[in-house]
Amino acid sequence: MAVLTDTNILLRLLQPHHPHGQVAERALDKFRARNEVLVVTSQNLVELWVAATRPFDENGLGLTVEQAIREVEQVKALLDFAAGRPIVRRVGTARKNA
Repeated sequence: MAVLTDTNILLRLLQPHHPHGQVAERALDKFRARNEVLVVTSQNLVELWVAATRPFDENGLGLTVEQAIREVEQVKALLDFAAGRPIVRRVGTARKNA
């Protein structure tokens, strides 16, 4: 079964000294032990980017763009990407099955 990995879990993994960092790691380990497929979506990656690059004083992680790129690439390498419907479509295109 595929398990969607919440963005909050991803953020805690980027903060190993956060009190919930180890909890997040253990949760993912349990899913992996049950052979679950851990997935992320484009929405997760957008949310991760926004929080990672937001300044500390605005409840972010304060990462530079370069650091955020590395972290997002690591997430993409460690977890499966669940391709679904695009979150953005071109203006003027017809909606199917709407």
